[in-house]
Amino acid sequence: MLETIGGAAVSAANGLFVNPATGATFPISGSVSLSGTPNVAVTSEVGAGSTGASVPSTAQFAGMNVGGNLTGLTGSANGLKVDGSAVTQPVSLSSLPALAAGANAIGAVTQASGPWTVNHTQLNGAALGSPTTWGSAPTGAAVAGVNANVLALPGSIGLDYSAGRPALPNIGANFAASGPYASYYLTATIGAAARNNVDIENVSGSQIAVMRDDGTAAAGAAPANASVFALGPGSGVGSQGGSYTSPTFKGRLQVYSPITTAITFTGALTSATSGALTANWGGPTGSFYVTFSTGAPQLAAFTNGSTAVTWSTAVTATAAANAATAQVAAFVD
Repeated sequence: MLETIGGAAVSAANGLFVNPATGATFPISGSVSLSGTPNVAVTSEVGAGSTGASVPSTAQFAGMNVGGNLTGLTGSANGLKVDGSAVTQPVSLSSLPALAAGANAIGAVTQASGPWTVNHTQLNGAALGSPTTWGSAPTGAAVAGVNANVLALPGSIGLDYSAGRPALPNIGANFAASGPYASYYLTATIGAAARNNVDIENVSGSQIAVMRDDGTAAAGAAPANASVFALGPGSGVGSQGGSYTSPTFKGRLQVYSPITTAITFTGALTSATSGALTANWGGPTGSFYVTFSTGAPQLAAFTNGSTAVTWSTAVTATAAANAATAQVAAFVD
């Protein structure tokens, strides 16, 4: 049987011809030959089958356009191709392409058999340093901090809310002659500082008083944000009595004691920064607060077995004075 397609003569051994104009179908038998220029394309049959069925060996399948060429959608038992390597890979973290360096990089993230570990190198745009041990300062790099309003790591200066609190002396002065700490003499001063810890121990046989303030007031001025507390005595000189320790308080501490030793110089002091005692100093070598007749305590250096006493600020006073000699141990870290 002979038919024409686009003006060309067509014959076929077996098959079916569809008239594109009318849609009518005609059986074709015998050989097929073409003459002239055909205007149709002859393709192989399209394969079809159920999910999981074997692929027919002669079938053609849907594909994708890659560079103008039709490329089939291939796969594997583990997953789809996810990069341009032309290698079929499973879809997993290990097969994802590496992130480009720059603003979009998230840093090194490691996930193995245990919890994820993240290596942060920046926080809010600042380069972070490595963690350090407690109490050690970082070297050459920023570290994450804590808002003091959330956690007051520097410590507070303290306020005294006790009822009927005693009148507090000015900075560097002794207590007045009345009150629970009447005539207590200034024994030691620990200035305000960014320390890690402060510890005061009463190793005398008498009660001592400790005044705290924020450290802002100058010598001779009334203390700011001040409070006072007592440390009980030990059983005798050198024995352990009450103690105070704080890793957070950064203000000033002044220690007062009722124990004093009367001392007498060989003569009146005139703009003097030193003097000679009438007898050798029998106490331990060290610095003790001396209260001259002018009323202002001053730290002076004593040497056991010597009459020489020295201090820093010149005074003019009579020969008599008192030295505060309570045994108080103070430690600052």
